[in-house]
This record gives sequence, C-alpha cells and structure tokens, in this order.
Amino acid sequence: METGLARGVTTDRTCDPLWVISSESTLFGSYRYWLESVWLTVTSHLSASNPFWITMPFTPFHFGPALLAGVILFPFFDLAAMLICCVILDIEPILVLFLNLEGHLHGISHTYFVAAMVSILVSGVLWLLREPIASIVSIFGVIQEPKKSRILVASLFGTYSHVFMDSFIYWEMNPFYPILGNPFLGLIATGVIYQFCLYCGIIGVLLYSVRFCIMKKEPDTDIVDPFN
Repeated sequence: METGLARGVTTDRTCDPLWVISSESTLFGSYRYWLESVWLTVTSHLSASNPFWITMPFTPFHFGPALLAGVILFPFFDLAAMLICCVILDIEPILVLFLNLEGHLHGISHTYFVAAMVSILVSGVLWLLREPIASIVSIFGVIQEPKKSRILVASLFGTYSHVFMDSFIYWEMNPFYPILGNPFLGLIATGVIYQFCLYCGIIGVLLYSVRFCIMKKEPDTDIVDPFN
C-alpha cells in the first residue's frame, strides 16, 4: 500500500515532504529534514502549560545542566562521573515501568539520602574503572586526570541536581526522606524546567565543541584545584 494512502491523504508520493527530500539522493537532504523535524517538534512544545511536558520522559534532559556544569567546572569536576550520575537514579523508574514492579516511579532512589549513597558507590566503581573510562572519553577529546575527589564531587553534583530538578515535577517524591512530603512540587512550572535543561544542553554542547573539539584545550594547569 502506498505511503500516502496509508496516511489517508493521497497516493501521490510527491506530496510527501520526506519522500521529496529523500529523492534528492543526498545525505544532506535527509539529514536536513530530520533536523528540521526535531526542531519543529521541540519548539512547538516549549510552553510551560503544554500537557506535552507531563508525558515527555525527563531523563535525557538531565544531561543538559550536567554537561554545562561539567564543561565550565572542568578543572574541578570529573566530566564522565557527572554525566553518568546525572541519570543513574532513573534506573528505578525504568525498572518499575518495564518489570511492572510495585511502587512509585520516583521513589526511594529520588531522595538526597539515597542519592548520596549511590554517589559514593558509583564513585568507587568509576575509580576502579578509571583507566578504561579515560580511554573512552579521550575519543571525544576529553583529557582529564582521574582523581578521587573530582569523581566524588561530580557524582554528588550529578545525583543531587537530578533529585532537585525532579522535585519540582513529581508529586510522589519525598526528597528529604525519611521526612515525608515534597515542598518544591509545583514551585516552578514543568515546562520551565524542561526549557532550562534544554537550553543548558545547547550551551553545554557549544562550549564543549569550542573547548575540546576546536581549541583542543587541555585541563587548566594554572588553576588551583581545591580538591588536591
């Protein structure tokens, strides 16, 4: 069955913009169409009151603030630890969703107490795996000497920022457990949180590109590391 007929529109495939651009037989055409589609989808939903934000998975958006902070504070924070720990807490909602487990999506892992425990545990694992991790991140132009203090601080920042931002969105959270309740719920609109993370990600990518891809910049040797 023709694509157009399946859409209930027309069998004339020249009316399909994806087919028209792809028929140019250029990689650039298809790539351009994909970028434009993504951009239109995102910008059309950048409204603080749009219900789109209620169902949009928030996990990838945590990379935005983590990347921006990791690049700006590169001499002090371990970038790999920051990016891993900013999303690792969402293992809980993933398990609840896909294994049909009992409990809330954002339960005990989304508390500052458990986040600290996870940070310490992950820091130990990352320290043990520091050499292969350093080899992997070097592929992306990131050359950083592994230090226990950098890894631990970055891990804490990643998990704590995750709990902090989620606390504005999810009613089931008890961030200060064992104290019950979420005093931050609704103080900032959900859409604003998404926009903040998105814009942080865009700026973070730009700064990363300049620092590591264009300038090939090494860690600042003239900055005193307070964690030494």
